[in-house]
Formats: sequence, structure tokens, C-alpha cells
Amino acid sequence: MYPVSSAFKAAVNAPQRYFKGVAKIYLDGEDHPPLILTDNEISSFTVLEDMASNSQLPLSFIGANELTISIKNEGGEFSPHNEDGPHFGKLVPEVLIEVFLYLEIAPDSFEEIPMGRYWTGEWKAPYSSLTTTVTCYDMLYKIKQLPIPQLPIFFRKRVRDVLKALFHALGLVENVDYVLQASLLQPVSLGWLDGQRVYDALEEITVAGACVIGVDKQGKIFVRSIYTFVENDMPLTGHEQVIAPETELNYLKAFTTAEVLFKIPSIRTNVTEVLSVSSLTIRPGLNEFTGLVFNTTPVAAVTNIAVTGGRGITIEEASTGTRFLNVQIRSTHTQTQEVRLEAYGHLFARADTNVAFPAKATDKMLIIDNSLIQDRQVALEYKAVLQNFLDTPTTQILTEIRGNPAIELFDVISYENPYDYLPQKDILPIRFYYTYDGALSCQMQAITKESLVIHDWVYMSPGLYARALRGGI
Repeated sequence: MYPVSSAFKAAVNAPQRYFKGVAKIYLDGEDHPPLILTDNEISSFTVLEDMASNSQLPLSFIGANELTISIKNEGGEFSPHNEDGPHFGKLVPEVLIEVFLYLEIAPDSFEEIPMGRYWTGEWKAPYSSLTTTVTCYDMLYKIKQLPIPQLPIFFRKRVRDVLKALFHALGLVENVDYVLQASLLQPVSLGWLDGQRVYDALEEITVAGACVIGVDKQGKIFVRSIYTFVENDMPLTGHEQVIAPETELNYLKAFTTAEVLFKIPSIRTNVTEVLSVSSLTIRPGLNEFTGLVFNTTPVAAVTNIAVTGGRGITIEEASTGTRFLNVQIRSTHTQTQEVRLEAYGHLFARADTNVAFPAKATDKMLIIDNSLIQDRQVALEYKAVLQNFLDTPTTQILTEIRGNPAIELFDVISYENPYDYLPQKDILPIRFYYTYDGALSCQMQAITKESLVIHDWVYMSPGLYARALRGGI
């Protein structure tokens, strides 16, 4: 929860409340004072705070927040093609925008809630409209689209080390750009990151580390464990916050059982050709080639690199990850040459794991096969919470609320909807969609806490077993 005063907690649930919106736009660069817009210039804005899961990996929650802001433009000052406008040449992509909500907690006294840091996309100012609209994206959204950077093999590490190495390679600084709120101590005896984009790597890490990755109100990436809950003392009740009755969402009821595999990898002893480029153009002087993708991935080690078919050619420097090769080649020859590049090395091997298929033909199994899950106890713990998620009758809800911007994603909050005569339940929000146009409204999607709490089968007496709540991991 974003820290707020007791006066804020009372005012946000009051029958009548007064919000003001503010946007700071860094048109001259992030090191210069921003242009500050208030309700006099802002027509409306929406903020999407989202960490909805992949339907095939139901406990992999990765955030991506988005801002869409409409700015009054009667005089054309925010038209990006208006050469006479005061901001001509500055209404371009990748401009930082910070948005804030201010809630009146006493007459003429307001308390601030930041609603995130975003970077602009395309500015749109159609002639038929009196507003300019721009959609903006947060830092995590941007880095998820990037290719996975070159990373080393992880030997006798923890999932924590893997995540920190990825963030470091992306230029992120701990406690400045991101905060680890989860221990992530799952062992990785010999590991690597699969996939093409950073999103693929984060998805693998969230499963192996049983964690969620999102962005907080101040634009900082946070990592939390799904085994550890952060309690929030700001409940959502029907009389104060809930507008529309809830809708139950059960996306994964096609699956009835789960299996989580664990495989301890090794390095093959035989040497294999891992890269072959039949026609590589080499010009006189130094030639640098980056991102030469291996024929087969992942590669554990490259033992030999050879260039054939040219004269006066030497390899000056080479670096490898598990997916590609970077190499610098110098030619002392005076003419451009076509050469062949080959690389040889060792591949990884993963032990086969037998899957215990369901006994009933009507069962449909969800199989989690993650290269970073390499410990039996880790697999059993993840399987336990995943099976509980599949067995819980109601895992997710969607409801319209008035909106409390101090509540953050994956906070545990008390929810009660008297309109449907439903009892109180603890939920964890995974999506907020705020709309501000002088007033604030919100749609919320959340998962129930009971769907994440691990239950185990406990022996009661001969032939009698019962599922009991686990005391914690």
C-alpha cells in the first residue's frame, strides 16, 4: 500500500470526495523542469495498472502499466505538427510523463498519490477534436519488448541471482529502478534463460521463483513472492467502494490437475558444431559482428571458433552467451572477402522426467516444464499452490469500484459485496483501470487469497485423508 494519512483513508471512502489531477511532462528532457498541467489543461486520463497472468501459466504475474492522457488543445499548442506552437519539435515519443491524483482531505487541503512514470508513444491531435491524446508506457513495458541480453551460464546460483543478472544487463540498479521484496532462494545448479524477448525470461523467472513482477506507484519495479502476502488495512466494501456486483472469472477450469517437472541439467561431453555462417563479408580493418545466433540453443560453452576461406584474417575478441556469439575479426588484406565462420562447443542436456498422467480420462493436466526448476522440493511447493488454484471454485473476480489509488497491485485487501449477499473475502488485485475526468472511477480484477494458499493432504486415519492449510513456506 502506498503510505497515506488516516485523513486520506477517511476521505477516499466518504460519500462525496474531490480529486484533482496533475501531469508533469518533461518536454525538455528528464534533467530539466517539467511542464506542469492541471485540470485546466487536462481533459481526462486513464491509468491501467496490470499484472494479469498468462492463461497457460496461471501463477506467472508480470506487470505492464499504461497511461492515456487527453490534453485540451483548442489553440493548437499541443498539435505536434504546428510549427508555430510553443512545443513544436518536443511532442515526440519517449518523453517522460508523471501523473498524480490529489484528494481533498480537509477544506483546501490535498494529499498527493503518484500514479506512475510513463514514456510517450505517438501524439495524436486530429483536426476533428479539441484535444491531443497520447498513450504512454512504463519502464517494465518497455524492457519486456527487448531481446534477452547476453548472459553467462548460472552455476550454483539462486533464482535471485538470475533475476539480478538480467536486470543488471538491462542497466537497472537495485533499490533505484527495482526492489526485491522476495528472497527467491530456489537453487539453480546449472541454468540459463530461454526465449527471445525479456518477457520470455521474466516469465521463466516468475514461475521458477514463484513470484510476481510489477511496477509501483512511483514507477519502480517490485518483485514479490506468491507465498508471502502483504496485508492492506484499507478494505473495499459495498457501501463505501463497490459500485457493481462482482463477476466471477474462472479462466482455467479446463484444467483439473497440475504437474510441475524438475530436471537437473548437465553439459554434454561431446563437441558439436553450434554455429555455421557460410558467407560472411569481411572488409579491411576491424569487423564487428554481434548477435550471431547459434544453430542449436542453449550452448553451454564454445571451445573453438574458426574462419576459413580468407587471407590475413585474425579473430581479435569473442564473447558468447547461451544463445548467440559476438566476435571481432580483423583483416589485413586490402580487399573485401567472403569467408566461412564456424564455432564448436558443448550443449546442455536435461534428464528426462516421467509425467504421471491423470488416472481419469476426464482430467486435463497442466504441465509446468521450466529449466530453472531444478529442485524436487521447489517443484512440490509450486505444484501444491498451483493445484490449490485449480481446485478453488472462484479464483478471480471482476468488479467496478469507486477507486482507492493508495491500494497497490498484489496487496491483500478485505473485500465485501453486500449487494450480492456475499461474505467477506480476502483478495489480491491484479488489475486496476482508473478513469479520471474530474471524478475518479475504477474497474478492478483480483484473485482470491484462498486460491493461493497452499493445502496439503494430511493423514487422519487408515483410509482417511484431509486437505489442511499449510503453515507457510
